[in-house]
Amino acid sequence: MIAIQEQSSHFTVVTTKNSYTTKIVVVGIGSANTFAIEGLMHYVEPNRKSLPEKERIQLKNTDHKVAEGIYVIGTLAGWRSQLAIAAGSGAAVATDILTLWNNGVQTHSHDSIR
Repeated sequence: MIAIQEQSSHFTVVTTKNSYTTKIVVVGIGSANTFAIEGLMHYVEPNRKSLPEKERIQLKNTDHKVAEGIYVIGTLAGWRSQLAIAAGSGAAVATDILTLWNNGVQTHSHDSIR
């Protein structure tokens, strides 16, 4: 992804090969200080849970929500590890989006074997 362009009712996500239209964007990449997605740069801040000498970054967010329609996961959301945490925070964002689509009714998802 090289750019996110906010339109009146949606976003245009620009990649090196194509452009896509969406109402919700979930950003889940590493937190290296080489982050350069046009349209998100004003949300960049130092990662609060990383060692300062690592120069890691995160996007300003509240409970994974950067702005209306923009969510962030993993170390880019301010967590310590990209390995398993991205999956966990990604699942949290997924249930937030499902709740949004469910008109605010809380959504829960559980795996079980009976």
